[in-house]
Parts: sequence; structure tokens; C-alpha cells
Amino acid sequence: MRTMIVGFLAGALSVVVVHQGTVWLMALAGWVPAGIAWSTGPVPPLGVPFIVNAMFWGGLWGVALAVLLARTRAPVLLSGFLLGVFGAALVSLAVVAPLKGVRPSRAGISRASCAWPSSTAPSAGGRRSSSCRCCGRDGLRHPPPRDGLRPPTGQDSRMASTLGRAIVIGFAAAVLSVLIFHQGTIWGMRELGWINARPWNLATRVPPYGVPVLVNLCFWGGLYGIVIGVLLRMTRLPPLLTGFAVGACAALVGWTIVPMIKGGAMFAGGNANALLRGLLINGAFGWGTALILTTLSRRR
Repeated sequence: MRTMIVGFLAGALSVVVVHQGTVWLMALAGWVPAGIAWSTGPVPPLGVPFIVNAMFWGGLWGVALAVLLARTRAPVLLSGFLLGVFGAALVSLAVVAPLKGVRPSRAGISRASCAWPSSTAPSAGGRRSSSCRCCGRDGLRHPPPRDGLRPPTGQDSRMASTLGRAIVIGFAAAVLSVLIFHQGTIWGMRELGWINARPWNLATRVPPYGVPVLVNLCFWGGLYGIVIGVLLRMTRLPPLLTGFAVGACAALVGWTIVPMIKGGAMFAGGNANALLRGLLINGAFGWGTALILTTLSRRR
């Protein structure tokens, strides 16, 4: 209990100092809009101030990090960084943003002129002007809302529905990619004598729940497929390269976070051949997932 309390307090303090300080520096550099660091704007649905909301969730991630460090001998700073990248950042991208229907604009944050979309109507001089439906002021000069986000509109609902489909299809495509590309790569390496692992292994069970290895791989692969599906939907990154990069990130997690939890050697104990095999296997999985998603999108 003491570890959890200390972890929560450390996580909340890190949000106030390090997290928001980084946002402030990024605002100075022009990378993010000014005024969002240490913001007290309300966060729906409870109207909690943004900084308080961030401290709460940061505290929960701090608990996870504290428990991880208490049970393993993992490097402290590296563990915190990896948990932030592959934990909080991925959850925010793949789960929180789709649930809220938030779509980043080219400037980084989707903005609006008012609480409702601007409408265009002819003026007395025959010209068309943009006016706000809620207050009548010129929409082009209307100040943006404090939180910098548009309220839900019909377009937002369609975007949320599209992202929902991207999540479902991404998970399904990744499961299929595990069965074909991931396990197929393992089979090919086994035939070449590079590894001893058995492809499509349903006999070996994974603790603590005794799930077959193949089922376990399909589940975790599906989660990475969600990330690939959302990235391909929300960005214009090259699909196959993006898939391979996410697969490489999965390999990195297998080299770092998984050994931390299980008490094994990080980065395969420095075995270059094992690192290369892991990169090829997971890269093939991500590449295959992107290929399946791209093929399905073209057929639609």
C-alpha cells in the first residue's frame, strides 16, 4: 500500500512539473497552441479541471510504475520512459482519442469558431460572410473555446464511427496477420534452422491463466493492430512502413517491458541474433497487418 501511495503522489507531481513543463516548452517553440499548459478548463463529463484530471491519471500510471519497480530490478529511468511511451501514450492514441471522437487537425488541434459551426449567409452588400449560429458574431474573428476543441457535430459523430470501425477492423486484421505473417515467419525460420520455436503452438500454456501461446499472441497482436488501424486512419503515413515500425515497437516491448515483468534479461541478454529474429518476426506481423488493412480499404 505504501508503494502505491508513493507512486500515485510521484506520478501526480511529475504531471505538474515534468509533463506540463514539457508542454509549456513545446508551446514556446510553437509546436502546440499556447495556454494549454497547467490549464484549468473543465473536462467533461464531470467538469473537473484539466490539470486535476491529468494529475489523477498520471497518479494511476505512477502506481503502475512503482509496483513494477518494486517487483523487478529494472532500470528506474528507462522503465518510467517506456511506461510513458508504450503505456500512457498508446492508450491516449488508440483508446481515449477514438472514444472522444477527437481528430487532430493539420495544426495539431482541431479548433472551432464557436459552440456551433459557422453558417454562411449573404450580407447586405451581396457578399457572403461567415456568422456564428449561437451569437451572430463573425465566425472568422470569434475567439476559440478555452479547451481548444470543437464540440461534437455530425461530422464528429461520423469520425467517431469511422474510428470505431478502424479499431474493430484493425484488431481483426492483426489477428489474421499473427496467424499468417507472424507465425509464417516463425515457421520459415524453423525450417531454416534459425530457431526452435513451434509455430501455431496451442499446446504450450502461458501463465498465469494458462492461455495457449497462439491465443495469447493473437490477443496482444490485436491490440497492436488497433494502433496500426488508428494511425492509418488518422494520418497519411506510408501504410506498410507504419505497420513495420509498429511491429518494431512490439519487438522493443518484448525486449524491455516483458523481461522487466518476468525477471528476464533485457534486450535478449545482448544476443544480436535473437534481437534480429525478434525484429523480423514482429516487423513481418506489423507489415502484414498494414497490408491486410490496405487491401480491405481498397476493396471498399
